[in-house]
Amino acid sequence: MIFGKLPQQWNKTQERAYYTVIFLAFLFAGYTGSWYINRVPPIKIEEVKKENTSTIASNNHQKYISVSIHGGVGKPGKYKLPVNSTVQDIIDVAGGLKNNYTLSSINPDKILQNNDKIFIHHRIERETATITKTKKKSSLVHQAKKNIQDIRTVHINRADSAQWMKLPGIGRKTAEKIIQYREKNGNFKSKEELMIIPGISLKKYNKIKEYLVGP
Repeated sequence: MIFGKLPQQWNKTQERAYYTVIFLAFLFAGYTGSWYINRVPPIKIEEVKKENTSTIASNNHQKYISVSIHGGVGKPGKYKLPVNSTVQDIIDVAGGLKNNYTLSSINPDKILQNNDKIFIHHRIERETATITKTKKKSSLVHQAKKNIQDIRTVHINRADSAQWMKLPGIGRKTAEKIIQYREKNGNFKSKEELMIIPGISLKKYNKIKEYLVGP
């Protein structure tokens, strides 16, 4: 009867109800078919387990760093440590400090980074290096003071490069520029004219002006 003729005794209200039911049936069938076609495909349990395992392995890898330690510890080598480990942590893992080795130049609370390399020096080596560095610095300071003491005065229109280089802050290049400027432009008219020379700032001029005479 659905696709045949309607009974003659039906009135218009019955006919409208009939056609409404037919329309809703087709609409429901279309919606159900569309849902089935576009549904999310099922995921295999094995795939979920594999993905979770991969994620866990990745997270675990990020929780550790690789650090090597050398020198005065019980067991020098490369170690895998948790993130945010300190220098002291790797020293402890590596068997602690040996006798006569020091952390004087290393902060034990420093947070380690991946692929860091820690070197533990012998106390005598460290002290010797410190003494040598101090002596070298002291020698340079002494030499600088001696050079200044050797300076009497420098005549701005007569001094040669060697004399200019005795002044604090004046090197070979600056001394040569002073000589070249004087040869090209004639004698300086004033001490302040020196600041025209590239490399002689107001700050540097103030350091040397007490040694200058002339013009």
